[in-house]
Amino acid sequence: MKKSWRHYIDSLLLGGLGLLGILISIFDYLDWFGRIPWVDNDRIPTLVLLLLGGVALFLVIERRIFFEEKFDGVIEQLTKLVEGQEAIPTDVIRALEGVKVRVFYSSFDLLEHATQRVREAKGRIDDTSWGIALGYESQLQKNQKISIAHHKQMETFAKNNTYREIFIFNQPYQLEKMKSRVAQGLLGYSCAYYENPPDALLLNFMIVDDQEVILLADNFEGNMAIQHPEIVKMFKAYYQMLWDQAEIIKDPHGVRQDVYDRIIAEFDDTKTQ
Repeated sequence: MKKSWRHYIDSLLLGGLGLLGILISIFDYLDWFGRIPWVDNDRIPTLVLLLLGGVALFLVIERRIFFEEKFDGVIEQLTKLVEGQEAIPTDVIRALEGVKVRVFYSSFDLLEHATQRVREAKGRIDDTSWGIALGYESQLQKNQKISIAHHKQMETFAKNNTYREIFIFNQPYQLEKMKSRVAQGLLGYSCAYYENPPDALLLNFMIVDDQEVILLADNFEGNMAIQHPEIVKMFKAYYQMLWDQAEIIKDPHGVRQDVYDRIIAEFDDTKTQ
């Protein structure tokens, strides 16, 4: 049966049930059921229940058919997309229009943007500190300057705002950075670490004010800043998982001196020279 004919019959059935309900109400109000030999007042509740049952049955059947049609339509559309028979629907494209992506092609541009975003931040930054300092361009003078400016801006932010940082001490400068920030007693600063870094390359990222994710791993192409609620939400959940599994060095309650001393003894090569 064609879809248009089925909808036409559905409308007739629903209209008939509605008309029957109106007639029952009118007949009962005018007390006309007493004129019908086979109907008396005791049977009116039965008629009403019959009518309600018919409406309920109609709605159940209609809802089932509706979901079957929608499900079949989604499966058919996905199949066409996978097989390349159909372009991506415009509504999907519109849903992606809220994503703001800025791509960076140099370490300097990357850290310049990150420094500016920290300067503009209002209350919270979650950061990861692992990997190399500034990739293959770390010796460039302008990169060294923007790196120093970036670290100073982060420390200024952490004086009165929440700034969390997760370390892996696989590079000497990471330990020095942690020691410097802990020594300053920054009120909003917290840090943690992982003792055994994995062999896989770790993505270095920073979340600013729960609004933007900046990918800072500039030792490969694809550095970018992304603004989109769902993408930021995913990175926030990932960062929280990393934080929960890391060992805390400092939090708002203060420095965990035993952890700090153990890190210095294990990773500070200058202590053994």
